[in-house]
Amino acid sequence: MDIKTEEYNIIYDSTTTTVVCDGSLFLNSIKEYEPILELFKKAAEENKFSKTFTVDLRELQFLNSSGINMMIKFVSHVAEGASFKFKLVVKGQKENLFHEKLLKNFQCLMPSLVVQLE
Repeated sequence: MDIKTEEYNIIYDSTTTTVVCDGSLFLNSIKEYEPILELFKKAAEENKFSKTFTVDLRELQFLNSSGINMMIKFVSHVAEGASFKFKLVVKGQKENLFHEKLLKNFQCLMPSLVVQLE
């Protein structure tokens, strides 16, 4: 359940219940982000009874507004889903300025979200 291209990779590791994003996401519209959103949702559904579910953005260099919208949809999906029992953790890099701003906005949507900036 991975998506690999020359520009970016979205890799789901079921052993660590982690989705890792790396590269740059410059897709043109939210419609083009649908396969990525579906990967996130399927991975979360598979792990809804896990202790934690992690989204690792540390190697993500860029995410455009359509990508931010897709991530907001995912966080909202988890926040609204009563069946999800895990703690959602999102990892980012302090050096990448958009990570800190983006992750803090995610916490507004889901106050229980754990942000880890390294």
